[in-house]
Amino acid sequence: MSFDLRTREFVLEFRHNPRATAPTEIFLPRLHYPHGARVELSDGTYEVRTAEQVLMYHHGETRENHAVRVNPT
Repeated sequence: MSFDLRTREFVLEFRHNPRATAPTEIFLPRLHYPHGARVELSDGTYEVRTAEQVLMYHHGETRENHAVRVNPT
């Protein structure tokens, strides 16, 4: 996991735990993403809950490793 304060790019890479069924929640503070975020995924889907400042990542089932990259729009 990394965050570049200058570019405001956030990267999360992790190995899937088959027992985990809930989505991964990533905090998207308005301070860093005031106009929204551009999201790139290795797999799966996501939804942004703007009011809660949260990105919900639903990873796919076919990969062992997952990656999420977030940049400001």
